[in-house]
Amino acid sequence: MLIALFILIFGIILLIFGGELLVRGAVSLADRLGISPLMIGLTIVAFGTSAPELALNSIAAFRGQTDLCFGNIVGSNIANIGLILGITALIKPLAVHSQVIKRELPMMILTTIVVCFMSLSWPLLFHGDATVHTFWHGAISRADGIIMLLGFTGFFFYQLHINKHGSKYEIKSDVAIEGLIEEAEQGRVGSLPLAIFMFLIGLGLLILGGDLAGRGAAKVAARLGMGEDLIGLTIVAVATSLPELATSFAALRRNQTDIAVGNIVGSNLFNLLIVLGATATIRKVPIPIPIGGMSLLIMLILALILWPMASLRNRRICRFEGVILLLIYFFYMGWSVWQHLSATE
Repeated sequence: MLIALFILIFGIILLIFGGELLVRGAVSLADRLGISPLMIGLTIVAFGTSAPELALNSIAAFRGQTDLCFGNIVGSNIANIGLILGITALIKPLAVHSQVIKRELPMMILTTIVVCFMSLSWPLLFHGDATVHTFWHGAISRADGIIMLLGFTGFFFYQLHINKHGSKYEIKSDVAIEGLIEEAEQGRVGSLPLAIFMFLIGLGLLILGGDLAGRGAAKVAARLGMGEDLIGLTIVAVATSLPELATSFAALRRNQTDIAVGNIVGSNLFNLLIVLGATATIRKVPIPIPIGGMSLLIMLILALILWPMASLRNRRICRFEGVILLLIYFFYMGWSVWQHLSATE
């Protein structure tokens, strides 16, 4: 058991450090190729916090560990809003930039609704005896995955266009994008050989970390008699969300609380459109029983309640609202563990 847990933790550490090295190397290479800081920020830096999830899920999908894939993606999105935003709002009220409310947040909510819609088992919806517990156990198919990847492509070009022609749309500034550009400019390293070396080492660590984390999660789940979906929703999801937590804390230290919110919203979008999209394209992702339906519902509830929290009270997420987010998160974690214990009795 201890060896399995060590493999899991070590794999996650490699994922986090690999993602950091990959991003820094890629930023430096892109800069030397003359790519603009805006493009680097919107692509490489924004992608960086989701790199651990993507590496882990891609390898797990090839192995057929679809429950782990599902748990990691949905659990990361739940942890990002419930745990990370909850903690950061508890430390300091979070200002929300108007463009996050107008663009990124509605896109995240819409994407979450679409994913939940895709997850429904449609044949059961037309039977009178269908219940929420049964009809929410369909699957994310390869076709769904391709649709999500295409959706991200459209969203990316829309973001690029809107930020290049902001004055035309009466947009003064997008603080979330400015934060990404700032990180892109700070992520450069000195020489070209060092940039290539960091990129390759980061890529290698991501692959190795994804392999070890997947193997470790499977062994821990087997030892504890737990499903891989629960391991993914709890331990793995929180661990792979550590880059988002680090970015949010760094934003708090710089008193840029709006970047903390934009970072979480952007990460959740990446997780659904890129990570889940790529995972489902590799292999169909069934919704696990019994906690898959409730997990999707909690993810949707957190996405929906973030809208009034961000829009009201002078566009600030206050400490009380942070407590609400944390309570929802810990209630869900407790419910998931209780479901596991009930099933093993």
